Amino acid sequence: MTNPKRIIILLCASLIMIFSFGPRSSLGIFMQPVSNELGWPVSIFALSLAIQNLAWGLFQPLMGGLADRFGAPKVLAAGAILYSIGIFSLTFSLNPIQMIFSFGVIAGIGLSAASLTIVISAVSKLLPENQRSFAVGTVTAAGSLGQLLVTPLAQQLISSHSWRAAIIMLSIIIILIPIFALGFTRDKSEKKPDSADQNLSVIFKSFTNKNYLYLLTGFFVCGFHVAFITSHLPTYLAGLNIASKTAAIAIGLIGFFNVFGAFFAGVLGGKYSKANLLSMLYLSRAICIFLFFIFPKSETSVYLFASIMGVLWLSTVPLTSGLVGDIFGSKNIGSLFGFVFLSHQLGAFFGVLIGGLVYDYFGDYHFVWKISILLGLLAAFIHIPIKIETSKISSFAKGYSK
Repeated sequence: MTNPKRIIILLCASLIMIFSFGPRSSLGIFMQPVSNELGWPVSIFALSLAIQNLAWGLFQPLMGGLADRFGAPKVLAAGAILYSIGIFSLTFSLNPIQMIFSFGVIAGIGLSAASLTIVISAVSKLLPENQRSFAVGTVTAAGSLGQLLVTPLAQQLISSHSWRAAIIMLSIIIILIPIFALGFTRDKSEKKPDSADQNLSVIFKSFTNKNYLYLLTGFFVCGFHVAFITSHLPTYLAGLNIASKTAAIAIGLIGFFNVFGAFFAGVLGGKYSKANLLSMLYLSRAICIFLFFIFPKSETSVYLFASIMGVLWLSTVPLTSGLVGDIFGSKNIGSLFGFVFLSHQLGAFFGVLIGGLVYDYFGDYHFVWKISILLGLLAAFIHIPIKIETSKISSFAKGYSK
């Protein structure tokens, strides 16, 4: 990629992901200090985060559709403002209801307009098809890089000053997103957006495409795995008398290796069958979880599991979004990948919920680990039938873009 304009687009997209996903991935470290100072149960903060995730997913198709019609810069700017306000409101929350509404609902809606799906929509429209997979892999990796950079910085501010100081810093980082969104300026020669009725027609038609339904199912599994492991791995390891710092390091390793996994998935997706790569990826997840589940646990085995899962973590994003673009073209990718991401968030919701219910009832996570293995095998299997001949991609895209 040597075109200066395309380099600027990719750089702006990467910075947006760092400034969006970095703060979001650090919010878990605020749970204990915020709850302790305000004297509220930890469950209040956890519920706010859960509702934030749910709002993020539920509003994602709408925000993707708005980006398709009015352009990513406007949606990203509005989303960043809402996201920043929702996060900043935590500093003056007076009661749990206020926290749930502002830090949960408002921040979640803002996040849906200022995060991955909108960035992917912009990159897919502004860059050539043969560079799309590489670009999406790069911006996904940038999101993980944001996790590595922002979380330690926020933790340092909490330790040296206060959690309020750290929240203010996150709010400032988020509000810078509109500046980088200017890099997504549309070509003046571009056609006017379709009417709302035309967009809805495309969306309804997409749900009759079996390949799209396979992708929705696969991304549900991805969300289930990601949310269950990040939310419940610390408790699972604590039950095995493994030090809490081991879980923290493991989560960090997932983020670190995800940078490489997402990037190389994007590179490979531009050269090989994305569907086959997804099948191998989900099969590798199932095998990795199975081996971790059956073998004795130690610090070494936990770190090895986290490192391998990190490589496989969000490697699904460039491959899945690339297939959506291959099937339907880039014109409505904001809306269409928005529904795929909604499926991911629903999987995440159930991953956290089922994990908690099973642990409360049985006192362990054995059943959920087994479900995770079976879901991984299911996802590997359902991507096998996805076959898109290169010669037919353009006809698919035209048919769904009319």
